[in-house]
Amino acid sequence: MMTLKQKCTFLINSCDAYSDVWEFFFKALRVQWPDCEFPLALSTETKKFSDPGVRVLNFDSPCWAARFKNALKNIETPYVLHGLEDFVLKEKISGGEIISNVIKWLDENPDIGVFYLHKHSSVLQTPTEFPGFGLLPRKADYKLSTQFGIWRKEYLDKCIKGIESAWEWEGFGSIRAGRFKEKEYALLDNQPEIFEIPLGGVIRRGLWHTEAKALAEKYNVEIDFSKRGFMNENDPYRRKNAYHVGKNFPRDIFKRIFWREFCERIRAEFRKIRLKI
Repeated sequence: MMTLKQKCTFLINSCDAYSDVWEFFFKALRVQWPDCEFPLALSTETKKFSDPGVRVLNFDSPCWAARFKNALKNIETPYVLHGLEDFVLKEKISGGEIISNVIKWLDENPDIGVFYLHKHSSVLQTPTEFPGFGLLPRKADYKLSTQFGIWRKEYLDKCIKGIESAWEWEGFGSIRAGRFKEKEYALLDNQPEIFEIPLGGVIRRGLWHTEAKALAEKYNVEIDFSKRGFMNENDPYRRKNAYHVGKNFPRDIFKRIFWREFCERIRAEFRKIRLKI
C-alpha cells in the first residue's frame, strides 16, 4: 500500500528572478506544517537552492508553462500539491485530515482532476459527497488556478499548453479546461481556510506586500526589501481586478481599455501559434 509520501509531491513553481523568496517560503512551510509528509520540489530555470530537503528541477526556459511541464515529467507521484513561491504561510495549516481525505477521494474517483484547497469565486455552494467541497461548473472563470490545490498529475499536464505565463494559464487555460471531462472541486465558503497567506501572496506585481516584513521577522529570515520595494496599497490601480473583455462586451466596445486588452489577448494567441510550443 502506497504512503502519502509516495502518492503526492509538493511542487512550487518559481523562476530565478524570485529566488529571494525561496528561503522565506520553505522556512514558513516547515514552521506552519512541520509534519508535511510530501516530498518538496522547486521548479526554476538555472539557479540552485541550498536546502537538502528540496529537490530543484531546473529547466532553462523563460516560459513558465514550459518549466511547469518539465517539472511534471520529473515527478513520479500520481498527485501534485501545487502552489507558487510567494504563497508564504501565515498560520498553521488547519486541514491535515482534509488533505488525507482528498488523496483518498482522488484514488477512488478517477474522473476528478483537482481539489482546490481554497475558496473559489465560481464554486457551486451546494454540498457534495465530499464534505467541505463544492463542484466547479464546467465553464468558469479561473477554472485553472495557481492557488494551492491537489491535482491528478495527468490532468494537470493536460491543462498546460502553449507558451503561457501563470496569468495567461489561469485565463486562456481555464477556457481549455472547460472542454475537459474531469471534475474540479474547491472549498465551500462556509469552510475555514486551510492555507492562510497574505492576500495575493507576499509579492504583488513585483513588489513586496506590506505584510512581508512582519512575516520575515516572525520566521527570522533576512531579506533586503529595498531591492523590490513595497507596494502602495493606497494606489487604486494596485487594488482593482484585472479587466475582463468578455464580461464587458458589448458595453465597453467604445472604450480604449476594451480594445487594448482585446489586442493583447489576440497577440498572445498569435505568439502561441507562431512558436508552436
